[in-house]
Amino acid sequence: MIWMDVDTALAGVPVNVAPLVASSDFITVDEGVTYDEAGMDLVWNFTTTAGVTTATSVTPTTGGAHDWTHTDLGMYTLEIPASAGTINNDTEGFGYFTGNTTANLPFRGPTIGFRAAALNNAMIDGGDTLDVNVTAIANDAITAASINTGAFSADAFAADALIAGTFATGAFTADAFAADALVAATFAASSLDGKGDWNIGKTGYTLTNFTDANATNLNSACTNYSVTRGLTGTALPAVQADGVGGLPLTYSGALDLDAILADTNDLQTNQGDWATATSVTVSDKTGFILAATGLDTCEIDGVVASSFLAAMGAVTFGTTLIGATSVFYARDGLTTLATITHNTTGTRSGSVIAGD
Repeated sequence: MIWMDVDTALAGVPVNVAPLVASSDFITVDEGVTYDEAGMDLVWNFTTTAGVTTATSVTPTTGGAHDWTHTDLGMYTLEIPASAGTINNDTEGFGYFTGNTTANLPFRGPTIGFRAAALNNAMIDGGDTLDVNVTAIANDAITAASINTGAFSADAFAADALIAGTFATGAFTADAFAADALVAATFAASSLDGKGDWNIGKTGYTLTNFTDANATNLNSACTNYSVTRGLTGTALPAVQADGVGGLPLTYSGALDLDAILADTNDLQTNQGDWATATSVTVSDKTGFILAATGLDTCEIDGVVASSFLAAMGAVTFGTTLIGATSVFYARDGLTTLATITHNTTGTRSGSVIAGD
């Protein structure tokens, strides 16, 4: 079998598989057979890949469409054009010549196969790759071990080789991938390094159950955002927390606003109207300390004076205290506020250091 490219002009298709010999002695190789040899009867037998066979008579020429050529030692060829000939190389299939002349024995040529040039380039010439459409791949045919390192690099794909238009609808469905086929372990740690920011310029995303009302609320929230209080509104002040006019903070974690409110309500109930209140009734309360000058007036045992010390000095004491000395100390227990000597008349004398 000889393979040739279809749809191209062929300068020399073999006419005979063995040298032409003289019919007179059955042994002499005839190297002088011409295109117009007496009794030339040449037939092209062709069968298509669909099984249709034809036999067409061809007249050899010189300087025409079917030039007859002697190569050597009784071997001959015939030209077959791609078109405009009695026979043409324009159909895939198989063909061979048969014929005889007056001076030669009958002869037959080799079978020639005519197919796409890419097949011959890939399978014989080695200058091309097979153009195939894969419809099925056996299980485990494509594994990590069966693919060379770097087989799928940027240089392995032409521009726009892998775009939406190159894949049929439904080509990548859940059924197309085995369980866990695309998990973190199937990608090298650096497989997406340097591939750019995948979030920039991407459009067309759809949020599930994201209604127009949701979009309105989100837009409002973004518009009303505040760096000091999150989402703005009338419920929170627009100032820093713990600042003037801001929300109160508790640093010990024990701030109980409800308890504080209850205490202030009790004070309000006990005191009455704080706006007009002038005094607080004290009955059995102890532990109070009065400053030396902390009162406008003071009354002790019926004696009204301008201060606590003045009132104490004016008190009439019993005769047992006549001539005795009373010393009044400050809150620290050390500083002397006043020294008073009790006279027989019940009045005081002495040095008042503070409090009058």
